[in-house]
Amino acid sequence: MKDTTRFIIDWISRMAQTYGGSVYTKEGKCLDWGQAICYEQYGKDWNKYLDDNDIEDPDEESLRLAKKWESGEHPDWVDVSRLNKRD
Repeated sequence: MKDTTRFIIDWISRMAQTYGGSVYTKEGKCLDWGQAICYEQYGKDWNKYLDDNDIEDPDEESLRLAKKWESGEHPDWVDVSRLNKRD
């Protein structure tokens, strides 16, 4: 397993423990944390982009975005009022 993949798997677990398992867009779409990082990196049609470009593993940009989110900087499209912050 690639180091980037391991990091993102662990990140998903940490984010779910901290905020719950769901991320909501301001449009009301529900994503899990893995989907959310793809949504941020590749846009609303992230699934098609991944398929069209044969992308299977997270890259360094995924790690950069994940670290930014983990530090508390969430993208503008995230409905932060629906994150269930756990202490």
